[in-house]
Amino acid sequence: MQSTLKPPQRAIQLVLFRPAHKGPSWSAVPIEIQQQVLRLLARMLRDHVARRRGEPALQEDRDE
Repeated sequence: MQSTLKPPQRAIQLVLFRPAHKGPSWSAVPIEIQQQVLRLLARMLRDHVARRRGEPALQEDRDE
């Protein structure tokens, strides 16, 4: 009986370190949206600091 040799299978290379996701540039975001985001981040930071100090979160007046 004659044995047939199969050609070796090619190894699969795993991608371990993918390039960073290229999202939209901050400078490409409209200025109104930038201002809203900065206000929300500032509010979140103030609320976080207040909670860490044991103070109640400040309630904002809403014009919605």
